[in-house]
Amino acid sequence: MITRNQSNREKKTELAAFKTRISLACKTISALQTKVQTLDQAFEFPSTATECTIFIAEKMAEIDEVKLSLSVLLENLKSQIDVVVTNTMARKEQSERERLVNDLDAFLNTEAHETEIIAIQWTGRLKYRLGKLEKQSSLIQARPTTPGVTSARDADRDSTLSPIRHIENKMRLPQLEVPEEGRPSSTDEILDILENATAMKETIALTTDAFNDSFTLDHAKHDHTGEGHSSHARFEQPLRNADQRTKTRSRCVCGSSAHTVMQCPTFRTPEARRNEAGRRGSCWKCFYGNHKSIN
Repeated sequence: MITRNQSNREKKTELAAFKTRISLACKTISALQTKVQTLDQAFEFPSTATECTIFIAEKMAEIDEVKLSLSVLLENLKSQIDVVVTNTMARKEQSERERLVNDLDAFLNTEAHETEIIAIQWTGRLKYRLGKLEKQSSLIQARPTTPGVTSARDADRDSTLSPIRHIENKMRLPQLEVPEEGRPSSTDEILDILENATAMKETIALTTDAFNDSFTLDHAKHDHTGEGHSSHARFEQPLRNADQRTKTRSRCVCGSSAHTVMQCPTFRTPEARRNEAGRRGSCWKCFYGNHKSIN
């Protein structure tokens, strides 16, 4: 015959087993904290769209895995709590039931309820990050692509615009949720920014000179045909200047006319070309020696 004391001991042992399972469920959820915090940090994307697409796919897979694990563990915790509550409320004696309910309530308040709330917050945060990655993926897919094949007639124009395309391809995509204090730029990033800015400035200067030369030549030849010798005399000086700039532009900073400035095998970077122009006492835009560029 089972005595009252034995019955109480068995009930306490049963309740302790329920508490152990709940504690274990809470610890399993808390073990995901490091993964959740890592995925909640600002994402620093790679340099190219292809690398970004792969990067985003990997991060989305990681978030899905953690979110699924968190959902399963949270359901397990809720199930364990429901079981112990049901078992406690099934006690026939009111005094015993009230005592067990108070004991269980104190235990759940310190052990399970906080973990449950944190797990719900983590789930919402992971959903938010997943939505941000999906939006970023859509932006990358919507970026215009550069044609891979060009005609021979456009070869010179493509050669002039190639630095611009190079800068565009190297542009770093925006970060998600950049911290308010910002991220300090490294020395290499600063040098890349300065080099890209110099290359852009050099390209704009050369392209502008080419457009001005073409406009001056076409306009001068038209007036010379229609108005005779007086128009020819009026545009003689612009033509001479245009010819001079054309000859100067065909001359690379290294002294060779076999290639363009942007294709120079000796001075490959804008910084190197500027230094060489300064050493020769020439303008770094047109590399002509009778003047110097002030900017």
